Amino acid sequence: MTTIDFSKCFFCQSDDTGDLRDPTKSHKSSVYTLYQNVVQNIIQLKQLNEYPFDIDFQVFEVGEDGLEQAHVNSLERNGAVWHKSCRNKIDNQKVKRAKKKADKAIHTSPRKTRRMSLPCDGNSSFTSTSQNCDDGPTADDSMSEELCIICDQPGGKKINFYKAATLGIDNKVRASAETLCDKDLIRKLSSGDMIAIDAHYHLTCLADLYRRSQKFEKNKKKKLDDRSKILQDQALSDLIDYIESYRDTNTTFNMPELCKLYYSRLVSLGVEEHVHTTRLRESLLAAIPDLKEVRNERNNIVQLAFDCDISKALLQLSNHDCNHEIVILSKASKTLRQHVFGIQNTFSGKFSEDSQQNSVPTMLLSFMQMVLDGRGITGSPSPDKPVNKSSAALSISQLVVFNTVKQEH
Repeated sequence: MTTIDFSKCFFCQSDDTGDLRDPTKSHKSSVYTLYQNVVQNIIQLKQLNEYPFDIDFQVFEVGEDGLEQAHVNSLERNGAVWHKSCRNKIDNQKVKRAKKKADKAIHTSPRKTRRMSLPCDGNSSFTSTSQNCDDGPTADDSMSEELCIICDQPGGKKINFYKAATLGIDNKVRASAETLCDKDLIRKLSSGDMIAIDAHYHLTCLADLYRRSQKFEKNKKKKLDDRSKILQDQALSDLIDYIESYRDTNTTFNMPELCKLYYSRLVSLGVEEHVHTTRLRESLLAAIPDLKEVRNERNNIVQLAFDCDISKALLQLSNHDCNHEIVILSKASKTLRQHVFGIQNTFSGKFSEDSQQNSVPTMLLSFMQMVLDGRGITGSPSPDKPVNKSSAALSISQLVVFNTVKQEH
């Protein structure tokens, strides 16, 4: 029988007496209730063979109120103190996890049912256990038998080998596995929560899993941003064509109406983006040199209108360039070929909903949609005409990618 030094931590009995918590000075609950909760949790954890401390004691006498009552009275009488970290190892949450794991072990794993057995002497009280049960594995043996759930390698006695106990670790690991399409890890996690199935992991493996998941998400976001930028440029080009169609009509364009047209075109292309009015106006003025800004003094609304003198000069200048369209086609083909040869397709283990669109460059797909559907920001399709030809444009784009060849220099 081991004698307790009540001036030290009741659980670990270490010489470190710093930051000891004294329940008698607590104002949240009664002293008796605090000690009673400690005794109840210790007894339950010992019955489940999950008591985390190597040092146990048998110092309490069985009084008239029973064994548990004697333990509580003894702790209160001697003024037991403890470290907060030691107390957290036997709190109510740890008891719930131990019970959940025990229930899981009964229905799934015969190997873990041995942990449900009572201690060797059959006594659930605080008994001195400086020796382990003969028929049960030691803590070091059980750690050496466990495999890392990520890499399937044994942990042994490595410092960076841990048992899953952090709240929320299961959700993070599961999300990372689904992001990376790691079938083996998803299969292991399908048996239950990491804490419930007593999962272990190397710290380096867990960090590498999180790092690979973040890198994958970052690359995915970059591709989406590039695609969104191309579609925004396409919507802006359609808006410019819409304005150009009214060049000789002396039409004045209100910026709020242009913003609505631009936003509706973005939505039709699958882009949900806030429209910045000032940036849109600056882009239109830069793209159409003879477009000027006029502010309506009545309602203070910005309007855009063509400058007739500048328009005539630009028209005369363009008439002198007979190869202008050929130059445009040459530049377009060069740009499209760069995007075709720059795309890199990788298979991650499953097909996503947008895997078809990701198989071709967004620039090429947008160009094919312009060729098939025409460039326009307004207009409603006729009843006998499909609303969009994205499937046809996608098929033609895939055919172009497959047959495009790189010229040898």
